[in-house]
Amino acid sequence: MNSNLDFLVLMKKARDHMEENNYTYTSVTCYMRTWRSVYCFGLSKGITHYSAALAEQYMLERYHVSIGENEIA
Repeated sequence: MNSNLDFLVLMKKARDHMEENNYTYTSVTCYMRTWRSVYCFGLSKGITHYSAALAEQYMLERYHVSIGENEIA
């Protein structure tokens, strides 16, 4: 998913959607914490818009895995 919208706008829209659809407070909080982490990571790289490339870079640097990598042990 790529967006020309600012990441903070996307986060607000996602939060509004979850609240309108009765997600639990805990679920909303956990999702928002994760998205803030990705957002702060992007800011540290000078990126303020969400992109699949940003998500891929975040996962590689934070967790040392590639998105779509499914290794069954």
